[in-house]
Amino acid sequence: MTKTWRIVVAIALILIGATLAGVLWLEHHGESAVTSVVQPLCGLEATSGCETVKKSAYSQVGGWPTAALGFFYYGSLSLLLALALLANDEQRQRGLALALLLCATGVVVDLVLLGIQAFSLHAFCSLCLLSYLGSVGGFVALLPARRALATLTRAPFANGARLLLGGWVAGSLILLAGVVSAELALRGREILSDPARAEQHFVTRAVGRFQGATVYQLDLTNAPTAGAANAPIRVVVFSDFLCPWCQQLAAWFGQYLPPVQDHLSLSFKNFPLDQSCNPQLPHTAHAGSCFMALGGVCATEQGRFWPYHMSAFNAALEKATRPDAVNAARQAGLDMPRFESCLDSNVTAQRLARDIEDGRAVGVTGTPTVLVNGKRLDRAGDLPLMVQVESKRLGLDKAQPPR
Repeated sequence: MTKTWRIVVAIALILIGATLAGVLWLEHHGESAVTSVVQPLCGLEATSGCETVKKSAYSQVGGWPTAALGFFYYGSLSLLLALALLANDEQRQRGLALALLLCATGVVVDLVLLGIQAFSLHAFCSLCLLSYLGSVGGFVALLPARRALATLTRAPFANGARLLLGGWVAGSLILLAGVVSAELALRGREILSDPARAEQHFVTRAVGRFQGATVYQLDLTNAPTAGAANAPIRVVVFSDFLCPWCQQLAAWFGQYLPPVQDHLSLSFKNFPLDQSCNPQLPHTAHAGSCFMALGGVCATEQGRFWPYHMSAFNAALEKATRPDAVNAARQAGLDMPRFESCLDSNVTAQRLARDIEDGRAVGVTGTPTVLVNGKRLDRAGDLPLMVQVESKRLGLDKAQPPR
């Protein structure tokens, strides 16, 4: 029979191991809060064996910090021992026998890690060595439980042991979920603290999402289009003439499109953020943008959309009225009687409604929304990058944005 004091000692030693593993885990991510703890034990960073081990390939297993795995191991082991303390004598012996096996496994792993430090890295992490106290000390303290090892093979779940083991497994799974969540949070914090790494992270994520995005098929027959008619890269922009970001994107396109228009086309579709013609919106963001969008449809009918596009955006209106659309058309050199007649036509309203419906079909909720070869971008600002991605995929020369 394993005495209670041995179990308490084992739990204490294992919790020390868990604490040290936790410190190593935070140190792995460069958390400044633990530097004052680590440096006295490890020495200066430049000559520290801890730093050598930390930077080695052995500091991770499958992309996860070895210290995080150690923290989970010790946490799960201490949970098992705590449950064993609460169980009756027979259940306790089964729990302690299992804990002894886990400690023995930990000792073997510690010996392997010690061998790596001695023969492969030729450097020792003193904090790592101290953390081994948990498994080694636990193993020594629980040695009397070896007499119950046979019960694990004969009837591991007999006499209520199922409850103890079930509680341990459930608790370990909760602990594992906590460790995974904490690791992901630490990674995110580490990335965001470095602007260069943060930008690379967002770029990599954006490219991955774009490559796996749904490809939408849009009817561009009546959409005003600039660039090569049969361009291998087709950009579609859902826009609002009163949207400041759309205005900036339109100005940028004026510089970007000419050098790349041999293999890139730009098509425009209206998506005014105005409930008077887009009633499914939760609220009106740009009052009067429906007038400007109807004007765009009428300008397209006269083959003068892009001059109208320029004059409408150059007006930089916060709100618009019918006269504002008429004024933009006049500056763009349209046939005014024909334009004003078109502006009030039901056919024009139906064409605008089709643009809005197309936007809803591809998930447009705000402007500008950009699609490249049918794939919707998370951020309009990623457009140059995704054009490069598509250029590379199609074997075209990379399209570089103007400097």
